[in-house]
Amino acid sequence: MIEWARLDLGAIALGAVVGGGLGAAWYSPALFGNAWLREIGRSADELGPSGVAMGGSLASCVVAATAVEVLTTLAGVATLVGGVGIGLLLGLGIVAMAMLSDALFSGW
Repeated sequence: MIEWARLDLGAIALGAVVGGGLGAAWYSPALFGNAWLREIGRSADELGPSGVAMGGSLASCVVAATAVEVLTTLAGVATLVGGVGIGLLLGLGIVAMAMLSDALFSGW
C-alpha cells in the first residue's frame, strides 16, 4: 500500500524540474527545435504560443516523477545504484518497448 506521506516531495519536484528543463532545452531553437519543426512540417507560428504545451509538459513531468517515486518507495530503493536500476528498467523495459511497438506499426 502506498503511504503518500512518505513520498519525497523534494525528489518529485527535482525530477519534474529536471525533466521539464531538459524538454525545454531539447526543443529550443538552440538545440533541436528547428530540426523538429522541419521534420513535422510545421512552423513555430503554426503551433502558436507554447504556454499551454509547456504547462501540460510540466504537469506530465510531475506525474512521471511521482510515479517513479512511488515505485522506488514501494521497491524499497534508497541508493543511487538502485535508482539507476529502476530508471533502466522503466526506460528500457517499458518506454523503449512502447516506442519500438509504435515504430514497427508506423513504419518508422
